[in-house]
Amino acid sequence: MPTYTLTLLDTVGIQDYIFGSNVLRENIGASELVRRVTCVWPFEEVRKAGKTNVKPGRDLTCDLDDLDGNLRIEDDDLAAEVIYAGGGNCAVLFANGDAGRDFVTRLSHRILAEAPGLDLVVAHVKVDWEEDTLAYKVKEALRRLATRKGDRRISTPLLGLGTTVACRSTGLPAVGTDADLKPPEAATRPLSAGILAKLKVVPDANKRLINYLPQSKEAGLEIPYDFDHFGREAGEISYIAVVHADGNGMGSRIKNLRDDFRRPDDNRLYIQAMRAFSGAVEAASGRALGDVSDILLRHWDPTQDAIIGKTQNEQGEWVPVSEIKLGEEKKRLYVPFRPIVFGGDDLTFVTDGRLGLGLAAAYLDAFEKAMDAQESTRGIRACAGVAVVKAHYPFARAYDLADKLCRNAKKVWEREHSALDWHFAATGLFGNVEAIRRRQYTVPAGHLVMRPVLLHEQIGKWRSWPGFARVTKKFLIDEDWEGKRNKVIALRQALRDGPEAVARFRSAYGLKELPLLAEGIEALQTTGWDGAGRCGYFDAVEALDFFLPLDWGKEAT
Repeated sequence: MPTYTLTLLDTVGIQDYIFGSNVLRENIGASELVRRVTCVWPFEEVRKAGKTNVKPGRDLTCDLDDLDGNLRIEDDDLAAEVIYAGGGNCAVLFANGDAGRDFVTRLSHRILAEAPGLDLVVAHVKVDWEEDTLAYKVKEALRRLATRKGDRRISTPLLGLGTTVACRSTGLPAVGTDADLKPPEAATRPLSAGILAKLKVVPDANKRLINYLPQSKEAGLEIPYDFDHFGREAGEISYIAVVHADGNGMGSRIKNLRDDFRRPDDNRLYIQAMRAFSGAVEAASGRALGDVSDILLRHWDPTQDAIIGKTQNEQGEWVPVSEIKLGEEKKRLYVPFRPIVFGGDDLTFVTDGRLGLGLAAAYLDAFEKAMDAQESTRGIRACAGVAVVKAHYPFARAYDLADKLCRNAKKVWEREHSALDWHFAATGLFGNVEAIRRRQYTVPAGHLVMRPVLLHEQIGKWRSWPGFARVTKKFLIDEDWEGKRNKVIALRQALRDGPEAVARFRSAYGLKELPLLAEGIEALQTTGWDGAGRCGYFDAVEALDFFLPLDWGKEAT
């Protein structure tokens, strides 16, 4: 009876590796190297093992097209068969353990040479094809990976011996400068081996992204690779939004998939199902990313080289609200949107601070629709966290904040719903989000914030994105509020003072009620509070300087 070796690959310290720099190009290159280490290079190294199911002579894209589904290790005398690559893992079946260990040796040498600083973790598990259930063997390998991640020794990089120059980004010994890149850049920064490796793959990362966002190229706009490409103007305080979105309950989905194939006779069916699921998630997220690009470019006004925010007034007319100038450099125009991590259910992108909320909501909506269009992914939802920070705020902390906001949205709402949470770190961030909200957003009347909010309005659940967006637009264009800054400030203070203060505010300004937030809760429009200690309008008031309406319908053009 055939016995194979299951080899499972993963990486550790990804967040620090990708987001530990305030140089956008380094973040982009790091993300590309992570993709190569967990997908592209394993496919290439598997080819060297002998006859495999990885198609020869292809520029690998790490999708189902790279694998020959007709070749099977149990039938075709393969030296190795890639089971799947997705979610940061790569699983390969080898005909024997020596082939698996040789594969890991070759891959490790390549990582040390071409992606220094990135750590690989590997687990090998024996699989008796006729007696063992492959799905459970994969689960066992995942447990071993988790154990090895926790037990691994943290390596300390060798610092300079003798006289050295420190890398501008990492402080490690420099081995070259910007001039060593192709095309060369201004030779002003000494760089370590890890940073040089990241920067070398940025052109390839940009080319891969264009495949997801062909609309930008067709419009003559370029994808930014520097924070200064986001249209910042001299003398102004500029903000960026770091958005992190992640699928809900993906681990449970994969567990359920394993439970569907409990017998050794199901091993081949399990492989096919895992490939199909991984491919479907990849395809859906790619379509969602393209849809967001479409929405953004529909708001581009070529006569002004700007993204124009629009919303409908009481007469149903589309009214320009604000504009964001596109970044410009040597006659090049850059769209203010840059995905850094993309592919699969995980997405992280950077954009202008005023676009973060709208684009996050648009992506979640597009993600839902793309998932529901495929049977194997129907019902999968996602949550997003949006951290709006000053342009030169430490990027690692901004990403960490976005990640925690995403997790908070998942924790508050059930996983069958999409939701988003956000925070405006206009004056920096001191403490975690929970502590900040207890300290700054809790008053005697209750909680000032209604976030995190559901992506769609639900019966009996008034805390939703449509309600928030509707009220914020009213504050921007309604004749009772537009341009009346002192009035908005007075409302903000009244909301902090409680429902009775809001009633006095309405009386002083002759307002019958506040803008409609949600149907069926009368207290919201009269007092600003829901009667259960939750304020419905403070978030909208706070967001006025960080919200550019991006109506998703084509009629907004």
